[in-house]
Order: sequence, then structure tokens, then C-alpha cells
Amino acid sequence: MMKEVIQNIIQGLVLKQLGEDDALISSGLIDSVIIIELILEIEQKLELIVDLSEVTEQNFDSINKLHQFLLRKSQL
Repeated sequence: MMKEVIQNIIQGLVLKQLGEDDALISSGLIDSVIIIELILEIEQKLELIVDLSEVTEQNFDSINKLHQFLLRKSQL
């Protein structure tokens, strides 16, 4: 469920179909403006707070990486 929500949010922002491991930040597909929009959507739809210091390639560079990051965060 969470992964589908993440995928729908990202695809809605970039207007493109993406694979779960497609590079987002390192490829330049998403920029700082889209990242802010992404964080706002995550906070609203998944009720998780994301600090800007947590926005790294390790956490945000693909749908799978973002999903794993948010799963860890939701368990805290």
C-alpha cells in the first residue's frame, strides 16, 4: 500500500511512468522544487514528517529507496 502511494505521488509529479529502481535525484529527474512537493504529499497522505536533512540520494533516489526509508521512519 505505502509503495503504491509513493509511486503514484512521484509519477504524478514527474508525469512519467517509473520503475521502482529508476534513479530520481542522481538522474536529474526530480529537482529541489519537486522534492519539496514530494515531501508535502508524503506528509499529507502518509502522515509522516520528513526533515529536510533526511533528503539524501540514499533515502530518495528511487521509489524503492524512498519506500524503505519511510518504512524505517514509520517504525520509530
